[in-house]
Amino acid sequence: MRPRVNAMLDHCTLEVAMTVIGGTWKLSILKYLFPGPLRFGELGRTMPEITPRMLTRQLRELEEDGIVTRTVHPEIPPRVEYSLTDIGMSLKDLAERLEEWGHWYRRQVCDPLAGSEPAPRRVPGSPGGLHDTGSADREAGERSGRPAAEVRTGRSRIATSTASTSSATAAAEVATEKPDS
Repeated sequence: MRPRVNAMLDHCTLEVAMTVIGGTWKLSILKYLFPGPLRFGELGRTMPEITPRMLTRQLRELEEDGIVTRTVHPEIPPRVEYSLTDIGMSLKDLAERLEEWGHWYRRQVCDPLAGSEPAPRRVPGSPGGLHDTGSADREAGERSGRPAAEVRTGRSRIATSTASTSSATAAAEVATEKPDS
């Protein structure tokens, strides 16, 4: 059970924010509600991976926290719509920035490895925009005896090997390999 937000007055404000909008589905729900009200079924169809039970739970928590309003129209059959409150709409800029960061992050992670030494990467908002991810990876690799690319990605040597094994064979070997404990 999650803590009630009004009982978290002594907590870090970031913890409070994460309690309200954190989780796998809440920001996705908000994203689809930014354009306007949606019914439960419409929300469910926009996110086919979420179960009806989880969608109900997330909507109830967002409603409890004052982010979403649930409107029941007196019709037969009853029509229920969910929309954002003013507080919910205030999250639009934050959600857009997080979505931009998600696109940036996906490009960084999905780039093929160019060898064992990672190049400095551009990080939005950091001084100069550069962040050298290599030194920490190199140090971790030296301590563990594994290549830096393997330490950085958590992939095995099989996944990072190149010419000697075909990609299909390497993928099959990685799929059957169990992670180190």
